[in-house]
Parts: sequence; C-alpha cells; structure tokens
Amino acid sequence: MSEDNFKNIETIIEDAPDIAPGANGKAEEKAPSKQADILIRLARAATFFHTPDDEAVADIQLNGHRETHLVRSLGFRKWLRHRFFQATESGCSNEALKVAIDTIAAIAQHEGPEMPVHVRIAGHEGAIYIDLGDASWRAIEVTSLGWKVIDEPPIRFVRAASTRALPVPARGGSIELLRSFCNLKTHDEFIVLVGHILSMYRPDANYPVLVLTGEQGTCKSTLMRIITRLTDPSAPENRSPPTTEDNLLVGAKRRHVLNFDNISNIPDWLSDGICRLATGGGAGKRKLYEDDDEILFEGRRPILLNGIEDVATRDDLVDRANIIGLEAIPEAKRRTEAEFGAAFAAAAPQIFGALLAGLVAGLNNLASVRIIDKPRMADVAVWAEACTRAYWKPDTFITAYRASLANSVELVVEASMVGTAVRQLMASYTEWSGTAQELLTKLTAVVGEQAAKQPGWPKRPNTLSNKLRRVAPALRKVGIHITHEHRGHAWTRIITITGRPESGPERSSASSASSADMPDPSKNDLAAKNADDLPTVADDPSPFADDPVGASADDAGDPQTIRRRSPSSASGPCEQTPFTSDDDADDVSDPFSDVCAHCGQLGGRECAYDGREVRLHEQCEHAWIDAYEGR
Repeated sequence: MSEDNFKNIETIIEDAPDIAPGANGKAEEKAPSKQADILIRLARAATFFHTPDDEAVADIQLNGHRETHLVRSLGFRKWLRHRFFQATESGCSNEALKVAIDTIAAIAQHEGPEMPVHVRIAGHEGAIYIDLGDASWRAIEVTSLGWKVIDEPPIRFVRAASTRALPVPARGGSIELLRSFCNLKTHDEFIVLVGHILSMYRPDANYPVLVLTGEQGTCKSTLMRIITRLTDPSAPENRSPPTTEDNLLVGAKRRHVLNFDNISNIPDWLSDGICRLATGGGAGKRKLYEDDDEILFEGRRPILLNGIEDVATRDDLVDRANIIGLEAIPEAKRRTEAEFGAAFAAAAPQIFGALLAGLVAGLNNLASVRIIDKPRMADVAVWAEACTRAYWKPDTFITAYRASLANSVELVVEASMVGTAVRQLMASYTEWSGTAQELLTKLTAVVGEQAAKQPGWPKRPNTLSNKLRRVAPALRKVGIHITHEHRGHAWTRIITITGRPESGPERSSASSASSADMPDPSKNDLAAKNADDLPTVADDPSPFADDPVGASADDAGDPQTIRRRSPSSASGPCEQTPFTSDDDADDVSDPFSDVCAHCGQLGGRECAYDGREVRLHEQCEHAWIDAYEGR
C-alpha cells in the first residue's frame, strides 16, 4: 500500500507526537507517544491488499526478497514488532500491537486491491507455480516449454509456521529413482503412485485420496513422508487424524497436502469430509472469540491416509481413492532411518526434477489425451495419463489405473456384510425379486445365524435397504444390479437383483508377491521395454479422433492395435481362461456373440484385431492377444 492509502491514519494521529532521532542515532519516542500510532506508521513499508474472502494480506521486503503474510499472522506480527524495536529500541505492548493490527487489517480490507493468495500450488495463465518454501521465498514455474526456479512469481503464496522447504530440483534425473524408496509389490502400483503424485501438483483440480495399507513393518509412514517431502513438506511430517471437522478445516486452510498417519478406522463424518476436500466443497467455523464471523474454506486438497486395516471401505470414499497395499520388508533388506533419509536426501533433487518433467509433459499432452469409457475421477485419470507419457508409452497409466480401481471395488464388497451376502446369493440366481423383508430373510439364511448376530448385520428391512443403496455401485461393477421400485395398488416396495457376479481380478496377483518379486531399480529399463511391447488401446489423437472406433484409418491393418467397436456396460473383470485354438477367436456368432472370447463370461465389447471381429473384456485384451499370437 502506498503512503496515500494511509491518509486516514495520518488524520487520526496528526496530533500525536512524532518519532524523532535520539542522541544515539536511534529513533526515540516523544512522550507520551502512542505505541499503536508508531506501529501503524512503521507499517507503511508494506504493501497491503485483501483476498476474495476479505482476509488482510501484506507484501513486505525482507533481506532482499518479497514475502507475503496475512496481516493477522504470526509472521507479520514478528516483522512489525522488529521494526518497532529498530525504531525505538524498546518493545511494544500486546494491546498496542492488537490495535495496530486491527487498524491495518481494516484499511487493507477497505482500501487495498483484491488479490487471491495460494498455499504451495497455484495456476496462472496456463502455468503451474509451486512455492519452493525456502528462506528466499522462491517458486518453481512450470510451463509447456519447461520448468525453472524464479525469485518472484506473479502470484502470491502464503505459508503456515509449519511450512518446510521442498528439495531444490535438479535436471537429468529419472522417475525410476523413486522406485527404490517405495515398498510396492508391482511395477503397475508404482505407475499408479507416480500418476497420483503428479495429480497432487495440479492447481484447482480434483484430487484422489491415497490410502496405504499393510501390516506393521511395511513402511507405510515412511512412504507417506517421502510423498509429502516431494509435494508439501511441513512439520510434523505425519499427523494424527483430526478429531473434529473443525480441525480438518483448519488444516486444509493452511496446508496443501493433508496426511493422516496410523488410522484404525474412519468415522462417517471424517469420510464425508475427506470426500468433500477431494472433489470440492466448502465449510466454515466460528472464529475464536467471535460471535458472528467465520473462518471460511472452499476448495480441494490432496489427502494421504495409512493404516494396517482396509480403512477406506465406504463406496463414495473408495471411488475417490487409490488404495495400495504394502508388503513386509525382510530383515536382510531393512535400513536404518538415518541411512534411508540420507539416501533419499541425495536423490530427492533429481526425483523432484523428474516429476516436474512429468508436469511439463502433462501441459503439453493434456489436450490430446483421449480415454474411452472414462473412470470415476476422470479428470485425474486424463491428467495423470498426460503426465506419465513423459516416462512410459501411452495407455500405460490408464491400464494400471483401471486394474487398481477394480481391486478397490473388491474391497468395498468384501467390507460390506450385505454386499458379500448378495454376491453369495446371486451365485445361485440370475434374477431375484421381493420385498426388503423377504430379502433380509434370504440373506440371513445365506450368512448363517452367527454372522447375523454381528453388529454390522441389518436387523430391520429399512436398514437393509439403506445398506444396499450404499454398496450398490460396487456390486454393479462386478455385474450385480439392484433396483428399487413400487408395484401394485398398495405401492409395495420391491427390490430386484439381476445379473451374475463376474469374479473380480485376482487380488492375489498383487497381494501375494514376495519381496523377491519387487522390481529392481537397476532392471527398470528391461521392465519398461517389456511394457512397451504390449499392445495398447488406440486413443492417440488423430484426424479421426471423433470416430467411434477410436482409431485412425491407418490403424486398420496394424496387428498390434485393438479397435473397440462399441462400448458395453458389462465389461467387468473376469477369470483368465485362455482359448486353445483359432476357432475360438472366430466363434463370435450366436449363441456366443455376447460372451468374451477369452474368458467365456458375458459382456465385453466388439473389437477388431488383425482383421478379426472379436468380443473381449478390457481386462482380457492383452491375454487374448498373447494366446492368439502364440506367446
């Protein structure tokens, strides 16, 4: 704020004694000078503005760089106290400081311009800005042309007292450097994790929730610290879960990444709050000692959770989550925390630089990425696919992501007693219809008397109906459809369950891997080569991008491209039972035209491959091609 903005202040204090230089060269007060008036005058060195939420903010110059502080923050108070000491060689009272702060805040709110402030991540004119968090208040600018560290970004960042610095990025690093610090079972999980981290840098976007599970000794907390150090380091690094929604709100207000360690269960209110923060929502709480004012927050935040058990089981949270299970580390492979920390500190600049290269690729590729049958959190999937093309072939991320989502669906069904019972019931039916009471009786018989006595089992028909509605989206993804309708003159409520559950993707393929199966960072080039040899769905941009086939005309004769003819809602996971002859691939006529040529289950979509018309589930495509090619 210029000196003209303080004309009202000058009027208020024009009769007050001024500050005059003393014999020792320092400014001294002429008694009986008001400390608050002196503080207000000393604040002229700052430039003031306010946010759209009407928070007063100050830009100050300190040690040759610009800093941005909320007027009511501890940082600004310290700066103003120090200026008072420099001018008077004495301290100011808390009462005088409060009067001065209140006055400066009012002037900033009423006379200063409006300008938004950001926490760690911001977008501006097509670029991404990341607050480096260092003492010089530098930032990283990421554009489609590249990234660089700059002294003064065109936007304003504010920091909490807990904010810590990101590693200074270095060029020339490989994303595979990160692999050795992640105790993951498969390379596909690493691909999903990298895409997840890259999504955390995107400003003003939906953010998936990362859930890490595993027994003691699987380094869940360590991996969460690694991710936080690369995205939004703060102190303490891992936090206990909030006990109230107010605590969740305060954390979201001042941090970009919220990480909660060692969670044993997630109450409904916290699950709902996490969902709102992941995909957008607002909240408010009463300011301390204020009757009418609120602390407001409206926005989205990345959230990290870890726990021994499958803590994310509600369908709405699972739909927003990437759930990764970690395995126990053999004693022979364990490192001390000091060794691990030193190794990561040495590699962090290059890992961070590699992640920034992924953001550059995302800005370049985003407009051209096409994904058929977009999953939930579609914008996250598209962004991660665009970014990870800096490291892997197109479709590598989305293929791994779909498999991860399928495993998450299994978690929801398994965690629901009702969902598990419905699945068991429909193993003997293609359709069942009846009232909620009739269904409750039927399902109780399926689970048995002992299980029906458990607290989670519904005792009343209306409770069953509610639990069915909650688990219905997950059941739908495994081939079981539930509908509720009214029939007859009495408008009796009828529940109809149709479909045969398709067995989900074998979770054991991920969960049963031993430590010996963990990818060796030194062999990642070979793993990447093998991944590059797999055929992918043709969704790259082309003049024929709007063609429902989803590929250009040039792809018609390419034996390494599957062209999907028509989408199908029944494209769930299925058992891997490969066919044994070419005749099986050709036999897509009735009565088998609606079954997958690979697994023999209903569903899938019509595809063209090497001149053949074949129906396949998406999960079966690679296996069918391998069998067809005799690999």
